[in-house]
Parts: sequence; C-alpha cells; structure tokens
Amino acid sequence: MKRGQHRRKPIGMPTAAQKAGALAAEKKVADAILFEPRGATVRMIPLCHIEVAPKRMRALRPATVDEIAESIQARGGLLQPIVVRPRRQRKDSGECYSLVAGWHRFEAVRKLGHDRIAAAILDGLNADAALLAEIDENLIRADLSPAERTAHVGRRKELYEKLHPETKHGGDRKSQKAKSSRQNGDLKRFTKDVAKKTGQSERKIQRDVTRASKVGVLPDIVGTTLDKGDEIDALAKLPVDEQRKLAEQAKSGERISAKTPPPPPPPPTPGPASVSEAEHARNEESENTEHRPEAWPPPAPNKTLLALSALIAGGSDFMERFILRLLITGAKAVAEDDADF
Repeated sequence: MKRGQHRRKPIGMPTAAQKAGALAAEKKVADAILFEPRGATVRMIPLCHIEVAPKRMRALRPATVDEIAESIQARGGLLQPIVVRPRRQRKDSGECYSLVAGWHRFEAVRKLGHDRIAAAILDGLNADAALLAEIDENLIRADLSPAERTAHVGRRKELYEKLHPETKHGGDRKSQKAKSSRQNGDLKRFTKDVAKKTGQSERKIQRDVTRASKVGVLPDIVGTTLDKGDEIDALAKLPVDEQRKLAEQAKSGERISAKTPPPPPPPPTPGPASVSEAEHARNEESENTEHRPEAWPPPAPNKTLLALSALIAGGSDFMERFILRLLITGAKAVAEDDADF
C-alpha cells in the first residue's frame, strides 16, 4: 500500500460505530422485553410465511394447544397476537418471518384450519434478542415446571451478561463504560432486574440461577419424577455422569429419585472401660463354651457302676486290688472278642 492511501473496509462489513450502535440497541431491547411489544405493527400474516425453530425453550403441550383452540372458537378470534421478527425475503411473496413468541397460539390456529394469524412484528431483533423475548414470554405468561423455569432463568442470565458483561461476577465495574451505565440507570444485578420485571422474589430468581449452574440435564427431566425443586437440588449435589444416568432413567418412564436416605450413624467409639468389659465378656463366653457339656441335663448314672464304686470305696485294700484286677482282665477279654470296643 502506498503512503497516503487508506485501507478500505470490505463492502458490507460493519464499522466500529455500527457495532456499538447495534449493541446499544440490543441492550435497549433486553431492558424492555419482559414482555410487551408496545408500538409493534400488528398484521394478519399467512401461517406458511412463519418459520418455527426446531428447538425452543419450552416443549409443546398438546393439551394447551387444545385449550387455546377452544378459546379461539368461543371468542371468535385470537385474544393475544403472536410475536414474529422479519427473517428474509421470499421470492414468491417477498416476506418471511421467524416466530419469537406464541408457539401454542400458532399451533392452535393451524389446528382450527385457519391460514392466517395476527402477529406483532418486532424489527431489529437478532437471534439472541429473539431468544430473550421467547424466554421472557414464557417466564411471565407460561405455567412452567420447576425444571423449565430453572432452565429459562439460567439461559436468560447468559444472554443478559452477554449484553451487560460488566454485571458478571468479577466483571469490570470500574471502567468508564460501566460508570456510564450506572449513571444512566442501565446497570442492574441480573436477579434484581428479573425479579422486578417478573414480580417474583429476588431470592427465588437466585435459587434458580444456582440450580441452573449446577444441573446440566434440565431439558431431559422436564415432566419426569425429577422435575421437582427438591429433586433438582439433590441432582445439583451429584456428579454430571450420575445426573445423566438418572435423567435417562427418568426420561424412559422410571419413577426414580435423586434423593438418597442419609447413611446410618457410625457406632460409638468404645472407651477404655468399654473395651475391658467387652473383652471380659468374650473371655467368659469362651470359657463357658469350652466347659459346656454336649448335652444337658446329663444322663442318669448306671446303677451297677454305682454299686461297684461303693463296694470298692468301702472294702479293704485287698478287695480293691482284687476288683480292679478283675475289671482289667474282663476288659481285655471283651476287647479281644469285639474289635469295635
């Protein structure tokens, strides 16, 4: 490049000022979304011109779709418009939109066979801002389960801190940008911001933030036996692999719990006196076992042997020697005749 020439930016690349303006616009959207699209243009849009993302924060509930369809028939029309954002130009009609909020209303109208639906069109939303709007719509209007609400609050915190990095824990709160935000009233703690806009307590929002940071299987446990506040708290104490294992079991229809009963307390440690007493008891039991007869009570003594014993005890020495010799001689004779003696 020759001296004096300036590097040209590629055509279509945004300048630094444009990026800053876009970020400022996103912040305004984030601060205002929870959730009334005031001033948005409302039009009747063909259903075929509206795209629905394959993955949404909240699963479709067929029962809710049926209820809305019945309400539309009873009222003669849709009470609340859905929210869309311009997506791209279509070759046939020149318009195409992405659904931001109102999936159940959209499906209810389609179920009734209508080909158009009332929609509020929000311009200037990128993908993050559209997701933020979807989350806020659900947080305010939908009946979310504990797992769904926790997932919504956790994802909203990620988006909020992406737009307001100075609000992160450990973020740069001393920079000129952060000071300017505080002076303009834009810098708020996330939990305080959402609590004020949703009407929920800041403590409840903080609890959901903590749960979302520790449980990585929230979408998988929606509608299962693990979709309860105390079960989510129990999951938060388990390793990720164990969380996944339990989530798979619950998702397959098993009625399981992440809560385990507390282990039994360990036995008390015996002191010196207890050790001595226990040892004495063991020794005493051993002695009793060694000297214990095989049968109890013992059999009655033989009368002949008793009489013979008395004769020996009361006789003379000659009589005692005679009887003993007689017994020995008889015993030898019996042994020779009976090998089993």
